[in-house]
Amino acid sequence: EQAAKFKWNTIAVLTRALINASSLPLEDSKALCKVAEDNLDTASPQYASSIYELLRIILPFMVEAGEKEIVNSAVSATLVAPHLRETERKEQQRCYSSAMNLLSHPKLVAMVDEDTQEEIVELLIHTVVHNAEISPRIGYLTALPICCNLLSTDNEAQVDACVAYGKVLGPVLFRLLISGQPRAEDDEIEVAVRFMELSMPDDASTYAFPNFPALHGLENVIRMLVTATLRRIGKKHWDENKTTHPLIAHLINLFLESNFTEPIFTSNNVMPNSKVHRMRMRIWQTLCVLGEFVDQPTGAAIHDTLLRCVRLNNMGSVRRFNELFTIRLLLAQPELEMRWKELISNYEEQPQIIVSLLTIIGHVVACSPRKENWGHFLEPIVASLTAHHYRVRLLAQMMMAHIHKHKPDLFSGPLAPLVQYNAEQSECIKWATKNADVVFDLEHDLSVRGVLCDRQHEGEVWIAEWVPEKTLQRVTAIDHELNAVSSATTPFDFWRMRDMLVPFHPNAWVPFMLTDDPSADRTQVQVATAEAAATAAPADAQAATQNFQKKILPWDDKGLQNEINPRLHYEIRKRQPIIVVASLIENPINVAALTRCSEIFQATSLVIHSKEVMKKKEFTNTSVTAENWVPMEEVPLGDLKGWLQQKRADGWTLVGVEQTADSTLLPNYDFSGGKKSVLLLGAEKEGIPMDYIQLLDDCVEIPQLGIIRSLNVHVSAAITLYECTRQLAGNQHQ
Repeated sequence: EQAAKFKWNTIAVLTRALINASSLPLEDSKALCKVAEDNLDTASPQYASSIYELLRIILPFMVEAGEKEIVNSAVSATLVAPHLRETERKEQQRCYSSAMNLLSHPKLVAMVDEDTQEEIVELLIHTVVHNAEISPRIGYLTALPICCNLLSTDNEAQVDACVAYGKVLGPVLFRLLISGQPRAEDDEIEVAVRFMELSMPDDASTYAFPNFPALHGLENVIRMLVTATLRRIGKKHWDENKTTHPLIAHLINLFLESNFTEPIFTSNNVMPNSKVHRMRMRIWQTLCVLGEFVDQPTGAAIHDTLLRCVRLNNMGSVRRFNELFTIRLLLAQPELEMRWKELISNYEEQPQIIVSLLTIIGHVVACSPRKENWGHFLEPIVASLTAHHYRVRLLAQMMMAHIHKHKPDLFSGPLAPLVQYNAEQSECIKWATKNADVVFDLEHDLSVRGVLCDRQHEGEVWIAEWVPEKTLQRVTAIDHELNAVSSATTPFDFWRMRDMLVPFHPNAWVPFMLTDDPSADRTQVQVATAEAAATAAPADAQAATQNFQKKILPWDDKGLQNEINPRLHYEIRKRQPIIVVASLIENPINVAALTRCSEIFQATSLVIHSKEVMKKKEFTNTSVTAENWVPMEEVPLGDLKGWLQQKRADGWTLVGVEQTADSTLLPNYDFSGGKKSVLLLGAEKEGIPMDYIQLLDDCVEIPQLGIIRSLNVHVSAAITLYECTRQLAGNQHQ
């Protein structure tokens, strides 16, 4: 396996060098493609990623040579390869990232047959929809290559290629933006980070990516990758041509039409934070952040669809973004305003639709410099003050007050008493104060942060569809994060990831998410250390913040790098000479807790009776992925005695954690002095059987003051491991 992986890695690197030097004959290229294609079916995940990388290097060369048949054959072989259907193991995910980088290459997508294009899209959508919710890594490994390939075609000479590529993969981008739901632990971490930041000094707000563990919150990072890419493409084209990029126009229309074409949206029985609700919010959030790049022809083309969308039955948190998008469009293109006057004049509409229309028209009148239509729009607002439905009536009052604030000249003569009553009557004031959020701060609410980072509520329920600001900044460390997500551990893996990120550069991409002013230089993000924060904080702030829970982020530089890419350090971390043996333990919760203890104290390994226990829900709920970071060894109960005797022969000391006639108190036992210890733990209730005690070199017991004379096995193990660690560490951590 390792030899095969090394061989294919070497072939891929040398092939790239030969192509760069224009020294690879066409016939040799064809032969390489054929060999790689023939080996895909039988290749294990261990080295299949290297074969995919070779194909990605050589197939664009085949495209330039016009070898369409070879390209179609290789892509078809990739589509049916088994590695893309099984994505649970890390090696398979590494394969998947390489395959996605291959299948999403713009030149390949452009050359293959339409049927093959459809197969590629079908595979990607299937993977995103069915796998991404189980493993957000898969969505991430789908999104990043597509984003990088879009960026690689983003220049004036390749607009047509960018549009063609984007239209083929547009449905995949759509799924990446709306599919998947954040996991519960991600929401908990986001909340914890926010609370932690409250205790930090002001200048600590520059902490960027590392506020999150590398593999948490990937659902939000996927959205940010796609959104930042589309914003970069849209903004660059807008600045140069003052027109909507054709790909952005296509995607905006796709998102609007999805309100009517997606089967899942046909249900009107939608609850807050349900899957349908959050998908709808994501659609309109994306439209809001792309809305600034809509020109007059694009606005006219989508206008009728937008009118239909306003009349859909949506929850208030969704309608908010619908209203913001419409307000932005009407302010930019006033010629469309009169169509909305006709709609709002229909007083038989449903109350929630009238409320949305009043909100849109009220903000347009208050903020628009044009005077031609102000009177026409003011009429339905004033008429709505007499509405029977209280929400319509009160919203009309709010909009009238908002317009009066910006354009007081409109309310002269008979309208003056209405404004005065609205401003002075106690109930009107009370209601306006309570519902101040119905009046938008357009500068903030239409910004990237306002759309994505402000948390909305539906009645008394807070909506979970929001993105913490720090997630926007995680793209500054995209190279570190990609290495962690794709399980990169070797130089070739790092080379492959770096090659994928060639089109990416913070100066060209990151600012489109960190700020609404892409000219701002946000690429030099400073990650402060604890010492810098302490120095900058005044004495009283320092006293208030010197002690806080820091599970989320180790602030020292070494710990920070471990957090960004823990796999990079996994193999080289020094482990303690302690083996924990739990083969006598059957309860999966206890085994999971022991896994966490063994990982925390860096045990050499944990021995369990069967690795099947690691698949049980009780285990995974308790272990919180600790099994990925500590070597796990399977020794069935029938083989345990022989295994223990072999360890003694290898120089290990067998130590039982049990109360016996001649056991030693734990603090009095010496684990240091170069000793290597095997800790044998007893079974639940029965402890260590007598025939095993006879095999042991020593037994230790934990001093106790109570009368029960028993501790849970994983608690006993934790105490014992701590004492071992304390002794082995010597004076290092006093």
